[in-house]
Amino acid sequence: MRYSLAAIVFALFGHSVVATPVTPDLAAIGASLPVVQLGPPSAASVSLPLSSLRNNTTLRADAIDPILLLCSGTNCQACNVFDMVDLLTDTCFPAGLTFVSAAYVVTNQLGLSFTPSVGTSGCASILELPTPNTCFNINGGTFNTFALLN
Repeated sequence: MRYSLAAIVFALFGHSVVATPVTPDLAAIGASLPVVQLGPPSAASVSLPLSSLRNNTTLRADAIDPILLLCSGTNCQACNVFDMVDLLTDTCFPAGLTFVSAAYVVTNQLGLSFTPSVGTSGCASILELPTPNTCFNINGGTFNTFALLN
C-alpha cells in the first residue's frame, strides 16, 4: 500500500514542475536603456537594394547576438526585435511597421563591423544609430525601414 500511495503522490505532484527556458522581457530591455533624441535623417548617399526578413520574438536569455529594437512607442516601448546576425550589409530591409524609437543592443564588448541605421520608405533617408545600448527617439520622417551600413 505504501508503494502504491507513493506512486500516486509522485504521479500527481512529481511532474507538476516544468522547467522552461528563460526569455528576456523585451519591454524591460527597451525600458532599461538611456534615452537620447535623434534626427532628422539625411538623404542616403547611395540607393540601397531592397530585401526581406522576418522578425525574431523568441530570443534566448543567453543570446549574445546583437539585436535591433524598432519600437512603435517612444522611449523604446512596444518593440519588435530583429536579430542582426547574418543580415546583409548595405541592404534596405522593410521593418513591417512604422516606428518612432530604435536601439541596438550588444551584450558583448566587441564592436560591430557595421552601423545599424533606420530609414524612411525605401531607405530614401537614413539616420544612423551612433551608440549601442541606447534608445533613440527618432524624428524627421516616417520610419519603416532599416539597414546595416558598412
